[in-house]
Amino acid sequence: MKKGFFLRGTLMVCFAVLSAGLFLNLNAEKPIHLPVCEVTAKITIPDVSPRGLVFADKDMWILDAKGNRLLHYDRERKEVVTSLKLPVSGTGGVAWDGKNFWCADSRNNKIFRMDREKGEVVQSVSLPVPGKVSANTVGIAWDGKYLWAVYEAGWSSRLLKINADTGEVLDEMFVRSLPLGIAADSEHLWVLSRNTGKIPGVLSRRSFSEDADKMNSSRTFVCYIPAADPSGLAHDGQNLWVVDRKEGTVLKIKVPSEEVR
Repeated sequence: MKKGFFLRGTLMVCFAVLSAGLFLNLNAEKPIHLPVCEVTAKITIPDVSPRGLVFADKDMWILDAKGNRLLHYDRERKEVVTSLKLPVSGTGGVAWDGKNFWCADSRNNKIFRMDREKGEVVQSVSLPVPGKVSANTVGIAWDGKYLWAVYEAGWSSRLLKINADTGEVLDEMFVRSLPLGIAADSEHLWVLSRNTGKIPGVLSRRSFSEDADKMNSSRTFVCYIPAADPSGLAHDGQNLWVVDRKEGTVLKIKVPSEEVR
């Protein structure tokens, strides 16, 4: 048997096995029998293209993809009262660490710490995207101690645990889905992912742990997100909020108690 023919045959077999494995894994990752999250409030902000949101204390801030701006939206007055220009080429998420904002550049995979009052950049961190992978940072979150970032890169999509003071990446874990945004509370990291069914978004959560493998294996699917084009996720201390880019709205959702591994 010729060496070239044998090599091509071996590569074809390996490709077939790999493709079958990816197909099976893809189907295994599809959550089933999940409830749909209940929408308890809906906010529409005129002339804004929402991409994400965050709560700074009790104030709601909206990422506006149209002008790469961060907008302070007063829910009582139902109007934008402050606007900060972001130093990014594409909005990819925003977080609040109790003192400053962090914003993500989705195209250059960098995150910036910004002074809330002046809007000035006081720190920049480059995310370690491996090799030549085409990746887009789609969300960042603050858990009270660490900064988390997530980038979408197909099967290489990852969650990154970051020391906010030094910019050092402390842990990495594969998302095992196509992420759209993340949020954190005191106990969990929540991940909004793309879904292949009729409802395009699904919510999952992981329990925080210093052991990255243990944390990743704790993932549970929670519910489907009733949004036409979900993007961006935030936690206000009690509730989760998600953006619907197609409808131009921000949704407050009630998370059901049912969970699926």
